[in-house]
Amino acid sequence: MRPTAFRCRTSCGRSTRTAGTASSASRRTPSARRFLAATDAAELYVSDYVDYRSRDGLFRKYRILFVDGEPWAFHLAISPHWMVHYYNSPMTEHQWMRDEEHAFLARIEDVFRGDLAGALREASRLLPLEYVGIDCAIDRDGKLLVFEADNALIVHELDDPVLFGYKHEYVTRIKAAIDAMVRRRIGSATPGIGRVEPA
Repeated sequence: MRPTAFRCRTSCGRSTRTAGTASSASRRTPSARRFLAATDAAELYVSDYVDYRSRDGLFRKYRILFVDGEPWAFHLAISPHWMVHYYNSPMTEHQWMRDEEHAFLARIEDVFRGDLAGALREASRLLPLEYVGIDCAIDRDGKLLVFEADNALIVHELDDPVLFGYKHEYVTRIKAAIDAMVRRRIGSATPGIGRVEPA
């Protein structure tokens, strides 16, 4: 039987996720044994591993926030490793990576266009919250690959202002969109409340 790649974590999500090769019919492969030996979880969540590397061999993880259904870019992390977190990606080491992130933040529609723009609209429709975010990628077939959807994804201005100062203005845009959304909700519930008078 052909080996297949897998991702595995405890059902509560607290275990370290891993990837390796294992027979789809057996738990007796070395990588499966190592993972099972490292956890005492009663239940595991196992899913197929998706190789979403870009043409340059690197993995890209995008964080996008939806405010009242409108997508706003927060960050792009680029890494040689499939498990991408911003803090452990080499974004501090490469100016070209930061330039690519800056371009994404400035014009999300240049990256998520055509069918991908439609996929974002569909994701927003399926997540009917005033504020919600996704961590996602673009797979090798050019389709949207969603890792996580959450209304508590971190949006911050804690990055080094020298290296990542360009990010701060885009966080300000997200905050302004949230503020405007809250004011609209308050205003629609209570006439005259939440309206900003011109200076």
